Amino acid sequence: MADEASVLIESHPEHIEHVLDLLKIKRHFQPKKMPAHPELDADDRTDELGPELSSTYRSAVGTLLYIASGYPECQYTIRALATWMAKPTVHAFACLKYFAGYLLGCTNQCLQLTFRPQHGLYNFYGDLMVLEVFCDSDWATNKNSRKSVSACCIMLYGC
Repeated sequence: MADEASVLIESHPEHIEHVLDLLKIKRHFQPKKMPAHPELDADDRTDELGPELSSTYRSAVGTLLYIASGYPECQYTIRALATWMAKPTVHAFACLKYFAGYLLGCTNQCLQLTFRPQHGLYNFYGDLMVLEVFCDSDWATNKNSRKSVSACCIMLYGC
């Protein structure tokens, strides 16, 4: 529960429901524990999807891109799924369905940001305004394209 020093950020559950409906995921399935399919970054040599499944794929990933900011643990997976938007494949669709299985456990999830003056994520800084930036890169883990993926997180007062 939030107090006056906190802000709750919650994505409307209808967006996740929309993705689950598009992919025909049954709600009684056990949610996946991790957002990324184990073979998400594997070399994809599968066939392209037909027009109908391609449209479904693009609609689902478009919705995921819209809600990605509310699910930091999912952003890498959503970014990876978005790379197949132009030409979705059977492998990409399998990864998307796996991710939708993870979303089954996220329908009531929210972020809570709590203001703590003079605190960073790890330390107390006295009278200073604390702005921290954390960044990382995978340094071209994709052996086919040799492209790197970078990301950052900006924290103000530990939020």
